[in-house]
Amino acid sequence: MEAYSHNLFNIRAVIIFHPVPTMESILREVFRKFIFLNKSGLLQFWACCSVPDSEETRCNLVLTGLTCNPTQDHELEDYRNACLENHYPCVGREINVGNWLVGRAAQTGIADHRTTHHVLDQEDQHSRDVGDRGQLVLPVFINEGAGIKLVGIIDYLDLYVLIIPMPLFSEFLTVIIFHPVPTMESILREVFRKFIFLNKSGLLQFWACCSVPDSEETRCNLVLTGLTCNPTQDHELEDYRNACLENHYPCVGREINVGNWLVGRAAQTGIADHRTTHHVLDQEDQHSRDVGDRGQVVLPVFINEGAGNKLVGIIEYITSERKESYIQDFEQIHNILQDAGLKSTYMGKTIKVVYNGNMIRFTLPLSANFSDLHTEVTMRFMELQHQIYHVEYYNTEGIRLSISSDDTLRICMAESSSRGAKFIKMFVSVEQGE
Repeated sequence: MEAYSHNLFNIRAVIIFHPVPTMESILREVFRKFIFLNKSGLLQFWACCSVPDSEETRCNLVLTGLTCNPTQDHELEDYRNACLENHYPCVGREINVGNWLVGRAAQTGIADHRTTHHVLDQEDQHSRDVGDRGQLVLPVFINEGAGIKLVGIIDYLDLYVLIIPMPLFSEFLTVIIFHPVPTMESILREVFRKFIFLNKSGLLQFWACCSVPDSEETRCNLVLTGLTCNPTQDHELEDYRNACLENHYPCVGREINVGNWLVGRAAQTGIADHRTTHHVLDQEDQHSRDVGDRGQVVLPVFINEGAGNKLVGIIEYITSERKESYIQDFEQIHNILQDAGLKSTYMGKTIKVVYNGNMIRFTLPLSANFSDLHTEVTMRFMELQHQIYHVEYYNTEGIRLSISSDDTLRICMAESSSRGAKFIKMFVSVEQGE
């Protein structure tokens, strides 16, 4: 149990830094400034997510939640919904994109438009073609110092199919090459570079969180990016990465079962976690991306956009053999992220407490003490403030035990981690007066 009571792990909160200018915030400002010259029009943005380890330069175009349809035109919304039905098309130089101007702009890096002069080639149709609508597409680049990089395509739709003079639009939307802006990729690449591998072999990789627009619940697709570091080129760890890459757009939401997959669980809970020598695998709750008998630590990465924290992805660190604890590795990554102006969370567990037929939920760090647990419970069940009560749980043998001290709380947390449980269910028992 010593691994879970490490004195180093006293991080309860992290300083929220001044907002880092993200591509999303920059483009949102571009959309805000755009003046719709016609009464109806639709602006939307396709993000370019590079496909790692591909033989040619390819990217998946992800239709993001960045959109503007000021008149809420139903026909334009229908076009957007049609795009959303399958919004991860892969684009490469040799892939036929037909009449789809967005895909063509990603291939060529050249802006284009569809006007009244456009004659549609019926033999070269595409499922995302705009049909008889007017359109303007503009590739967007950033300058990362070593050269420019395509980050996505701005897609403008018009019902009227007017003759669209490019200079007129260029006043608002041009093929944008921003001055060097620290992108999330460049920041995380520096984080990976600074990480010191405490074991001889280990693998770092990053899963980007692409939010699913227009979904009924908060969901995201986790995209395994090309950001990786495997200094010893360990073949077993590369095999694990390749297995992840076989299907690397899993959708994660609060109600989606992610099994033993800690990356997915970290995206659901926003809590860091690790898999150590104490972890016992639940064979009935397996997942295709599970690390098996390897060791692991996962850290959600957030940015502060002013209105609140936003999950941008998950850092995953894998070792061939499990360790007693990954707290030292966690703290190293956590501190590097903090120096880079990013935010992560403590390592902890989701707690569900049942009392009087009601259930509350909160997160508790692995380093929390007994009084922290009671504070969280009484803060949510106000009627317990003037009563004597106990918080209880069922141990691995099905025996209901009372959590009465820091030690018993740590034992409870450690047992949950060893089972790989997603949460700890607790119960309130009130002492009856004489």
